[in-house]
Amino acid sequence: MTDHIPTPASRRTSDEGFADAYRLFHDLPFIGMAVTSPGTKRWLKANQTLCDMLGYPHDVLIQMSWAELTHPDDLASDVDEFDRVMRGETDGYKLDKRYIRANGDVIHASIDVKAIRSANGAVDYFVATVADITARVAAESAARESAALLKKLSEQVPGVIYQFQLRPDGTSFFPFVSDGMLALSGVSPEQLRENAQPLFDHVHPDDLARVSASVRESAELLTPWQCDYRVVLPGQGVRWRMGSAQPERLADGSTLWHGFITDSTERQMQVESLRVSDAAMSNAMTGIMISDPDARPTYVNPAFVKMWGYDDASEILGVDIATLLPQDKNVAASVIAALDATGSWQGEIAARRKDGTTFDALVAANAVRDDSGNLLHLMSSVLDITHAKQLQAQVVHAQKMESVGRLAGGIAHDFNNLLTIMKGGLELALGRVHDDGALRVELLEISRAANSAASLTQQLLAFSRKQVISPRVLDLGDVVQSLSGMLQRVLGEDIELQVMTAPTSTVRFDPGQAEQILVNLAVNARDAMPNGGRLTLETSHVVLDEDYARTHRGVQAGAFVLLAVSDTGHGMSEETLANAFEPFFTTKDVGSGTGLGLAMIHGAVSQNGGRVEVYSERDIGTSFKIYLPRVADLVSVQAPGPRRELPRGDETLIVVEDEPAVRALVTKVLTRQGYHVHAFEYGADAIAWVRDSDAPVQLLLTDVIMPEMNGKELAEAITALRPGIRVIYASGYTANVIVQHGVLKPGVEFLAKPFAASDLANRVRELLDTRVPEHPSDHAH
Repeated sequence: MTDHIPTPASRRTSDEGFADAYRLFHDLPFIGMAVTSPGTKRWLKANQTLCDMLGYPHDVLIQMSWAELTHPDDLASDVDEFDRVMRGETDGYKLDKRYIRANGDVIHASIDVKAIRSANGAVDYFVATVADITARVAAESAARESAALLKKLSEQVPGVIYQFQLRPDGTSFFPFVSDGMLALSGVSPEQLRENAQPLFDHVHPDDLARVSASVRESAELLTPWQCDYRVVLPGQGVRWRMGSAQPERLADGSTLWHGFITDSTERQMQVESLRVSDAAMSNAMTGIMISDPDARPTYVNPAFVKMWGYDDASEILGVDIATLLPQDKNVAASVIAALDATGSWQGEIAARRKDGTTFDALVAANAVRDDSGNLLHLMSSVLDITHAKQLQAQVVHAQKMESVGRLAGGIAHDFNNLLTIMKGGLELALGRVHDDGALRVELLEISRAANSAASLTQQLLAFSRKQVISPRVLDLGDVVQSLSGMLQRVLGEDIELQVMTAPTSTVRFDPGQAEQILVNLAVNARDAMPNGGRLTLETSHVVLDEDYARTHRGVQAGAFVLLAVSDTGHGMSEETLANAFEPFFTTKDVGSGTGLGLAMIHGAVSQNGGRVEVYSERDIGTSFKIYLPRVADLVSVQAPGPRRELPRGDETLIVVEDEPAVRALVTKVLTRQGYHVHAFEYGADAIAWVRDSDAPVQLLLTDVIMPEMNGKELAEAITALRPGIRVIYASGYTANVIVQHGVLKPGVEFLAKPFAASDLANRVRELLDTRVPEHPSDHAH
């Protein structure tokens, strides 16, 4: 577009106006110029350039108006601008328009029109410059078409097409970049026209240096650029991109790349779904095998190699599959037939290791085919289930033993209720006979029999592991000596029992647990000496120093009592010795042992701060050494003195017992001693009475296991209604209501069935005479 022709500074006459217009008129070689009439729109004067531009001689052109040579589609906009000038809204206008030449061709022109006004403001003439822009318009159109084509192509190409230019000063920009850049890299093309930095700002920090270095290398050597890198995008996180471009050197020293960027996240993930898969297969504990259609292995992972006892996969690849199975080749043939028929197979097989030993394997196999149905590979995963099947058999056996134990515990519980009635009745009867009477002697014999029966129920409870465990200070040597007679009967006549105990071997331990340990070890020793031998039980004092503690995990230095149980049996193998304390591990035949005895010993000793060690040699014997922390405060057991009167009281007591005979006996004993007793069969009835009564209640005596509501729940409810009430639990069989981790909780008063009338009366009086605890409700926990 040419510069504006200056408008005259002041209004002039018509002749002066034409003269001014003429003075502004020039016959320029590239710009058409004309003077036109405002009234007729005719050309009044035109330079030669304009005549050539429109294809008319001057004398013909000045007979025509600019309106009739204007393209019909552009006339309206030209006339609108003309009218605005005529109305005085403006003194001129510019626009691009088309003319129709004399030969009918259309040319594009850019016009700049200025008005020459008279003194009264009316337009005398128009002076216009006309520039032929046909070539430019054609070029712009071609460029637009090319850009549109490029845009359309770029939309069809996955990723981004771009030009990237690196200037000599190190700055960079994108002369061209397709619209996909926004989605691919988080920046719009417009943001990159002058500066490429916004794109680099999204490159992952760990990849930025590598990307920059690869760009510099491509610029220096003019080698193709290609790079995989990560970008961090809002809302998408980390994504992978692959860039590729061809560089060229420009005249100003810049480097210009023509290339494209694509999303390579999926490809990178696949390279990674492959790397991880390979690592997973290589590190899997499951054996994996891929074989050809003839079932010859082409790949086995390390677990498979180890499972079959080989040193390297090369020993397995390509071998006949029957080599890995027992001699019966029908197994392999039937599996292959099933795979061919159904495409998959799963089941158990017996596998043969390199050394000829066999193991049980669970195999899942699949046939891999191509699109035409041709068999390509057989894929198998293998688990060694030998140990699992052994454990399964052991669990079944242990469940059987547990069922027997529950039965024994239930019998002991019911029997204890009967014994409670027997012992209580005997004690009441003994209180009414003369000391020197024959009847008293007979009653005492019956009492001794009842005590023996009570001891038997405790053994049943110990077998079912339902006894209440209550550690106390005892002399371990005394326990060994007292059990020696029974242990000799367990061992039989062919085994000699030797007992050697040190004086005052005091420890804190549950007597029942101590007896269980000795019986278990004696039974194991008997089984290890089928042809006879010698079992030695010995207690001694030892001191484990700091050096020993440092080399034996879990041991604290100090004084210990050592219980050594040694036999002259056949000893243990290394495998047996390594697994001796493992639950369910046993070398005995099915039905002869649970594999729980030594595990129970280890648990009981560890629970009390002790340690168990075992030493064994084949054909020489085995020695178990049990270290228990030594204590000094042994409570001496006084011989029973002369019988005295049972303590009495006048407090109000609640008794809850679902066994009628036991409930009647307890009520009778306590009522005879002066107490006000309210007895109930069910806990709900006791709660209702307490809620409705205003009478003070000092003590609750409740059974532990009862229908509808157990003793713990009852005690909690009563304590909430009567804070400060004392609670005694009574039972011949306890569950986790009272016992946690096998040990009676501190602060809980427990009266074990069967109990004597004197035990009941003394325990009630002792508890009533104690100070009320600061938090009475704690007794119910």
